[in-house]
Amino acid sequence: QEKHILELLRLEIGLEPKEPIPLCILPEDVEWYKIASIFMVQLLNICLMKSYTHIFILFDKNHSNHRAQIFPEYKMNRTSDKNTPNYLAYTKARDFLVEQLPLIGIPTLIEPGIEADDFGFLLANQYKEYQGTLITSDKDWYLSLVNENWSVYHPNTNKVVTYQDFVE
Repeated sequence: QEKHILELLRLEIGLEPKEPIPLCILPEDVEWYKIASIFMVQLLNICLMKSYTHIFILFDKNHSNHRAQIFPEYKMNRTSDKNTPNYLAYTKARDFLVEQLPLIGIPTLIEPGIEADDFGFLLANQYKEYQGTLITSDKDWYLSLVNENWSVYHPNTNKVVTYQDFVE
């Protein structure tokens, strides 16, 4: 019976009779899948590390240029080639996460032309009376987002930046 089921599975996924059955079938363009998986593992670790009452995810989409209009040298050292494999994998992973995270109860916020740090700044300033932690690997966030009640956690370095770090 078990052998018969395995043979049906081989036929279903298009494997030769003696070919081993993979435990997990990954998409051909696996890089976006790796990015999404790493994101989810980091998110799970963060949730296990601290008990948050609310969580939602802010994403960038089509960066705004309002800062570059004010300060033309803003991000001039960064390449803007949107056709690199890394950028394409990131955008595919981001779009997948934006679609899937709400299905597990985690809302996402993404708006063309508005950067995630702009959303974070608005959030930290609109809700100053609440305590919150903004989680990012973007070091630009520290100065603009930290206030008396809001801190920034950097998951790659495991560092928390608080208001006291700037007062001292």
